[in-house]
Amino acid sequence: MKIGFLVDKVSFGGGERLLKMLIDDFYKLHHKIILYTWNKDWLRICCPEYDIRVMENPPVRFWGKWKALFSLRDNLNCTKPDCLIVFSLGLAEVAVWAALWAKIPIILSERVDPHFLPQSKFHRFFKKIVYKNCSGIVFQTQVVKSFFSKSIQQKSIVIPNPILDDNLPIIADSICKKEVVTVGRLSTEKNFEMLVYAFAEAKLTGYKLRIFGEGPLYSSLSSLITSLDMCDSIILEGKVDRVIDYIQHSDIFVMTSNHEGMPNALIEGMAMGLACVSTDFPSGAARVLISDNKNGIIIPVNDRLALKEALQKLVSDQSFKQHIKSNAIKIRETNSKDIILPKWIDFIQSVVYK
Repeated sequence: MKIGFLVDKVSFGGGERLLKMLIDDFYKLHHKIILYTWNKDWLRICCPEYDIRVMENPPVRFWGKWKALFSLRDNLNCTKPDCLIVFSLGLAEVAVWAALWAKIPIILSERVDPHFLPQSKFHRFFKKIVYKNCSGIVFQTQVVKSFFSKSIQQKSIVIPNPILDDNLPIIADSICKKEVVTVGRLSTEKNFEMLVYAFAEAKLTGYKLRIFGEGPLYSSLSSLITSLDMCDSIILEGKVDRVIDYIQHSDIFVMTSNHEGMPNALIEGMAMGLACVSTDFPSGAARVLISDNKNGIIIPVNDRLALKEALQKLVSDQSFKQHIKSNAIKIRETNSKDIILPKWIDFIQSVVYK
């Protein structure tokens, strides 16, 4: 097949990493890859055999989106891919009309929890229009799929995220450091404030909490840590290029989000054999990945006491923690690329050849 991807930013986010993995692996399976983008950085990071179409007029503001639509339409007419895959609703707002105009099937991957995003009523309304005009949609969980109308569900599929790194280590419990770690943007929905409070109250002797990420709440979190007199035990590590290298010897991974899609950080934490604790955010992804008290611990959203008790239980009960860790690494089987990638190929073919 000739598979087109509409891409924008180049970053280390979960969605972008999955997108790059699909592009590279589809190419290895001898599919022709065409990238449509407004970002010249894709020329730098991609295989030279890809057909990369760098367009002018990025889809910024109303008239910019109109110009981007016509530019994308012209490129689609010129290259004629069998389908166009888009990972961003913002890009899909342009891509769906260009694809319809060029008579190219378009597949959108839903990456966020639609219960929360987009926030404005206009964008929620427009999102429904975009979804109705997509040829196919990939959701990450059944809960998110069920949020939409039956007509949208009928042309969609649920495909969970795969493990994105082929070289994830598994660290023996005997050489783990006394560290609780978390990864994410320092923003309200990640609820790191709850984690800071719970860690301080849990009084885990010898343990440190390391928070990886940057964002608008850095200063307020730093002030909170200082006010709790926890500067020696709670460290804001900032953003790092390959966080796996920094957390692979850690003991416990925590996700405190109020809402998420399907977090790759949690998947990778489990795959490395960390004892994982996650909030039960509404997308249902935590319950897809974790069987409570078997391969991780699930706690209610925004429940500081439950988080404190989960941390204390993992630190005090070594047998229980080892049980959690040994089961967590089994996610390497259920979420391997060898399992997930064929589901993408089969769905693309079902859309293209229907």
